[in-house]
Amino acid sequence: MAHPNTMPSRGRSLVLWLAVVLVASSPAAVASTEATTGEGRNGLGRSASEQARAWAQARADRIPSGILYDLVLPLSGLQQFDGRTPAPSASSDAWYQAHSELRRASLRPAVGWETARLRRRARAMRDSGVVPLAFLHATYDRLTNPAAIAEPLRATQHRAALAACLVDRVVVDRDITFQLEPEFLVEFSGDPVQELAVDLDDGRGARPISLSVPLTTRYAVPGERSIRLQATTRSGAVRFAAAELAVSVAVAPPPDDTLEVTASVPYLGGFGTGRAYVALAPGHAEITDPILVVEGFDLGNDMDWDVLHGLLNQSGLLDTLQARGYDAVVLDFTDATDYIQRNAFVVAELIQQLEAGIDPWQTIAVVGASMGALCSRYALAYLEDQGVGHRARIWLSFRSACSTGRTSSPSSRRRPKSSATC
Repeated sequence: MAHPNTMPSRGRSLVLWLAVVLVASSPAAVASTEATTGEGRNGLGRSASEQARAWAQARADRIPSGILYDLVLPLSGLQQFDGRTPAPSASSDAWYQAHSELRRASLRPAVGWETARLRRRARAMRDSGVVPLAFLHATYDRLTNPAAIAEPLRATQHRAALAACLVDRVVVDRDITFQLEPEFLVEFSGDPVQELAVDLDDGRGARPISLSVPLTTRYAVPGERSIRLQATTRSGAVRFAAAELAVSVAVAPPPDDTLEVTASVPYLGGFGTGRAYVALAPGHAEITDPILVVEGFDLGNDMDWDVLHGLLNQSGLLDTLQARGYDAVVLDFTDATDYIQRNAFVVAELIQQLEAGIDPWQTIAVVGASMGALCSRYALAYLEDQGVGHRARIWLSFRSACSTGRTSSPSSRRRPKSSATC
């Protein structure tokens, strides 16, 4: 086999682009991609990405948009959102994914907010009762024939327009406030948007929308809605986009309390955070007999109380627990895609807070779903290893990567002493 340095030019290019495909980020890797200086956490991934980027940057004069979309694995379905009418409706996940892909495919310094920061901002808006609207307008290039890398580089220009409502659902027969903030009007184009109009699918037709100015409506019946946006650019071009929105009848009762939790132990220099929703048993004025439920892998970090309550109460589980005198405490991580260890320290902090507030003879039950089982298991084992101890009488996990077997001494590779089932 020829040494890589003696490989023919076309062969080296093919190897390079294959490497890019192999290390291209999936949606689950988006957060870690933007949290590091390269395209991945391992050196090989960064090296391959940097080589591909350098190859493209050396030919940047033939990529007029400054974005070579072939540098990323296209998972968002960007090509279908081309700005023409009728525009397909995009989900919030597709919008975030497209945003991340275009940032990573850019050959110029990134502008605007990182995807993870936008997610946090959207969550803060949702918590304040506002539905965040988002609009992405882009021009990008793709290789004419990426399977046959050869000189001279030939690329064709494409356009994209995506809209999204950055919520899971809204409730029927309530005032709904929509708002488009400047950070959610994202431009990857030299022909910026000058005017926007939106049709909220409420029977009132299209109306102008301005940045940071709320629009309020109400939906009389449940069902799927298509929120349609029309953008006019500086050159007079018109782009169309649509966002999907579910209008639901079911709504969770408000939690009795919400606890803000910040880990007291850092991991790799960062402190995890979360919030715990409390649903008290009838007759309880405070947490008395808690069952701690830890959320699973929440890729979009958009599982708020309404979503978690709906998942846990599909068969009346929460109602049954409360009727039997248990207080449900449901932990929602601020960033469920963060390091398991960092979120595990959030669980450990909450366990200690709960134990400090209940009678000294009282115990707690800990339940983890999927990744939440891994985090809670790590938390209990950590507390035991540190000699802090805990009063968890039982640890339950389901749909988790934990192994079955007997209960054993604490270890990051074994179950905590507090007994467990999978």
